[in-house]
Amino acid sequence: MSKDFLPSKEALGKTLDQDFFLWEYYGGGLLGKIQAWIFRSRIRVVIEFLRKAKLNPRMILDVGCGPMFISYALANNTTEYVGIDIMSTASLKKYRDAMNNIGVKSLHVVRASAEYLPLRNGSFDFALSRCS
Repeated sequence: MSKDFLPSKEALGKTLDQDFFLWEYYGGGLLGKIQAWIFRSRIRVVIEFLRKAKLNPRMILDVGCGPMFISYALANNTTEYVGIDIMSTASLKKYRDAMNNIGVKSLHVVRASAEYLPLRNGSFDFALSRCS
């Protein structure tokens, strides 16, 4: 898993350009800095849990994945990341492409509701769902 929790704002800015999630996770001003700290803290908790539990999941499911920025920290050469969200297909594709452009290749995204996951039982080693 990546040492860096998030890619640089500059790397994402090339693809996403003034996207709302850039402000939310890399924000300026007092509110933006507080939101960015909260988001990074939540990612740190997940990564620390995996490290301390000595878990090296091969398949990670992220329900309510949003822009998939956490995939940067979780996906690598041995881990597949699958994000599920009800965002529009175009938005999910935009965020997937942004992550692909900065090197996250083991990323898949499915537009679906958390109430009905169109996935086979037992397919994942680790699942997470974070609330904003």
